[in-house]
Amino acid sequence: MSEIVILGLTLKGGGMCPEEYTAYRGDQRVGYLRLRHGCFSAEYQHGRGKDSRFIVVYTSCTRGDGCFDDCEREMQLTKAVIELTKAERIANWVQRKAGE
Repeated sequence: MSEIVILGLTLKGGGMCPEEYTAYRGDQRVGYLRLRHGCFSAEYQHGRGKDSRFIVVYTSCTRGDGCFDDCEREMQLTKAVIELTKAERIANWVQRKAGE
């Protein structure tokens, strides 16, 4: 299992087929990324425990079927992390506004 840090998120996983990662900010899980049959997706984990649900925030077609080509891995993972970060910021903003 490998660890990759992109824009403050740690991606744990990779190296398997299908290629998949769990995204963490610190020790908190914030998302799940998976490439299977040429379709890459990133899902934001909204909530915790039994109330959690996953929201698709990024999808892309890739050259690789179950694993990225080396030339596309960094770009695709970075785009997914950007979208996970946007979803995380929106969820935090909504939570703050609900508490006002």
